Amino acid sequence: MGLLKLIWLCFFGPRLKRNYFEGAGTEGRVYVPNVLERYSDRALSFGQLFLSFIYHTSPFIIFYYAVKEAFGNPQFINMITGLKQYTLIPVIFSGLFVFRGLGRMANKDYRQFLMCLIKSHRTKGSFKHHDAVQSGIHKYDFDMTHHPTSFKYSDATIK
Repeated sequence: MGLLKLIWLCFFGPRLKRNYFEGAGTEGRVYVPNVLERYSDRALSFGQLFLSFIYHTSPFIIFYYAVKEAFGNPQFINMITGLKQYTLIPVIFSGLFVFRGLGRMANKDYRQFLMCLIKSHRTKGSFKHHDAVQSGIHKYDFDMTHHPTSFKYSDATIK
């Protein structure tokens, strides 16, 4: 289970921004992704921007093709070509996620960060080792959406 979770987090895990190790000083050092991770991350960002643009302009595109097909000669071949292009998009995105994951797996700093992140998620409920675990995760600056929650409120009484 641990290896599969590690691979999954390499593909879809948080973006690491900065390392705060003991030897790096108080400011730490900026996380430097390798070439494979850097370029696939840029391509994914561009692809997400492109898909967002297509999503927001889709009503105009659908209206244009509806008017064109209503007054022109509809061809079944054009629709098949469009479907081929639209099925290519998820294939490209999945390939980019795989390349980014391989780049992250090859980076030693990112693997150490994932080990601390998995350990902090494992001990989420127990507060005995909270400080030791959190000190490991606080050596990194990363996306907050993946940060483990350490607050537990179980004394709620409704009157």
